[in-house]
Amino acid sequence: MSTVNIEYKLSENPGKIYWLGFALTPFIVLLTCLAYVYSNLYVNFVGLNVLFLIIFCVFLFYINKLIVRISSCRSKKASMIHASYMAVVTVYLLFATYVYSMFRIDNVNYSLIDLIIKPVMMFERVGFIAQMGPYNVFGGKISGIYFWLYTFVELVIIIGSVYFGGKKGVHEAVYCEQCKRWAEDVKLDLKLDVMNEKEVTNILNSDLDKLLDLNKFNSKNSNHIVVNIHKCSKCNETCTLDVDMVSYTKDKKGNFQEAKNDFSPLYLINQDQYQKFVSKKAQG
Repeated sequence: MSTVNIEYKLSENPGKIYWLGFALTPFIVLLTCLAYVYSNLYVNFVGLNVLFLIIFCVFLFYINKLIVRISSCRSKKASMIHASYMAVVTVYLLFATYVYSMFRIDNVNYSLIDLIIKPVMMFERVGFIAQMGPYNVFGGKISGIYFWLYTFVELVIIIGSVYFGGKKGVHEAVYCEQCKRWAEDVKLDLKLDVMNEKEVTNILNSDLDKLLDLNKFNSKNSNHIVVNIHKCSKCNETCTLDVDMVSYTKDKKGNFQEAKNDFSPLYLINQDQYQKFVSKKAQG
C-alpha cells in the first residue's frame, strides 16, 4: 500500500493562452456583448434586464474557462492575466456595442469598427447618451450621475464574473503532460462516512488507501466526504484524487442546509489505487 501521498500540481506552463486565447477573446466577447446589449434595448423590463445580466455573466464565466482549456493553459498566473485582459476587452466592447446599437435604433449609422478603433469618439458618444437618459425604470429616466452609478454596478458584476472564470479555469484541473490533453473527471462521486475532519486530515497526511477502510455514506444530513478522481483516458497513467467535505447546518426554520467545500489538494494515485476506489464505489 502507498505510504507517501504525492500532491499533484499544474506545470505552470501558460500553453497557448498568450496568443490563441488573446486572439479568440475579442471576437467571442464582441458577439456576446451584441446579444446582451440588443436584448436589453428591445426588452425594457427590470426583471428581464436583471435576468439578461445574469445570463451574460454566466456566458462570460464559461467563455473564459473554455478559452483557458482550449489554450491548454496550466498556469494560474497566466489564467488570471488572461482574465484581466478579458475584463478590459469586455468593458470596452460593451461600451462600443452599446453606442452602436443605441444610434442604430435612432437610424443614425455608425460603423462598429470605427467606434472600436476610435475610443475618443466612442466615449464622447457614451457621454452624450448618459445625458439623454437611455433607461426608464419605474417611469423615470436614469441619466447623468445615476446612469454612471448604474453602469458602475453593472460593470463590477460583469468584471467579477470574468475573474471568477479565470480562477475556476484551472481549479482542480488535471493536465496529462505525456498526452498533451486534459484529464477527465470520472464522476466517481464516492461518498464515505467520517467521524470528524481530523480523521480525514490524518488519512490525507499518511496513506490515501486508508480511505478505503471508511464505510460508504448511507445516512441523511450527516457530515461525510466525497472522493473525486480525474484520469487521462488515453494513457491511463495520469490520475489524481481529491476530497470534498460535505457538512450540514440547520437554518432558523430547522431545515438542513448542505455545504460542500474543497478539503484536500489533488493527489497522484496509480492504476491499482484507482481500481480499488472504483471497486469501493461499486460495493452495495
